[in-house]
Amino acid sequence: MTIRRDLGVLAGQGVLKRVRGGARTLLLRGEEPPFALRARDAVDAKRRIAAEVSSLIDDGESVLLDSGTTCLEVARLLRERPVTVMPLSLQAIHVLSDPRAEPH
Repeated sequence: MTIRRDLGVLAGQGVLKRVRGGARTLLLRGEEPPFALRARDAVDAKRRIAAEVSSLIDDGESVLLDSGTTCLEVARLLRERPVTVMPLSLQAIHVLSDPRAEPH
């Protein structure tokens, strides 16, 4: 039962397609897993990195955030600060536009 549930979750995230008797990957060799899946990996490390990055940004500065999952953690720390943030991901835009938002 557990494997079926896990396969269902992965299928919902777009990582695989359920087929009779199992599953088939939807990722190409060398392709990164979907954003939602990567966002759940090494969260503590990403938050430590984000805290360090945030400490290097002074109020009033402008910062460009890439579309990575660590940058999403930086966006969460900068959303209440008086800085100009130019995010390159829809997830970070969502976080910055609504302080209550926690995209997955």
